[in-house]
Amino acid sequence: MDRLTMLWIQALHGSGKAYRKLGLVFAAGGIEERTLAKICLERSMELGDEYGFFLYHKLFCKGGQVIDDFSYRTICNEYIRTRSLVKRRQLKPYLELGTKKQRALFRAHYARCKNAESRKN
Repeated sequence: MDRLTMLWIQALHGSGKAYRKLGLVFAAGGIEERTLAKICLERSMELGDEYGFFLYHKLFCKGGQVIDDFSYRTICNEYIRTRSLVKRRQLKPYLELGTKKQRALFRAHYARCKNAESRKN
């Protein structure tokens, strides 16, 4: 069996990861295949695949606001306060989904917090 057939079998058994991989395969194709990619990535999100969530929003939500401002600020504050590199690595993709305005506010807030922290020491 080829790779694509195996992915379909895994996807039909409920694998969000397989749906995500199928979405990536179809995303490289034409307009009709992009529709299939969108369907596969939506199904991947429904099954709880976090990377599928990020891929879907990066590929199909250009310019749209994915995360509301309050939630984005909450994620920013958590990112700034945490010392754990693992936690920061988990939060970074969510910060990258923000709009240009949200990302600019995050960078300014991050710089202010770093300056305040350096003055304390």
